[in-house]
Amino acid sequence: MKQHFPGCEVIGIEMLDKAAAMAAQAYDRVIAGTFEQVDFETEGLIAGSFDAIIAADVLEHIYNPWQALQRQTAAGTERGNLCQSAQRAQPERAVRVGIGRMAL
Repeated sequence: MKQHFPGCEVIGIEMLDKAAAMAAQAYDRVIAGTFEQVDFETEGLIAGSFDAIIAADVLEHIYNPWQALQRQTAAGTERGNLCQSAQRAQPERAVRVGIGRMAL
């Protein structure tokens, strides 16, 4: 991401320590914990401040994926982009629902 957009700030949320350590080598900041556990406000993740949110193969691991999507869209800017993928999604349907603006 930073190779294509050198001025961007990349923040990740990772529940596995080993994966968080690997991500920390490339990201500006990595928050350890599950998506559900992370308190955005406490972590300084300001609502409406993210231009892009990418969650690759995440939703199928979250207890309440609709709530996760609502939290993600609230974090994004009005013109921001939300890109989701799921391992078990039907490919033709995943393309239609997986990429879109930050509005539900």
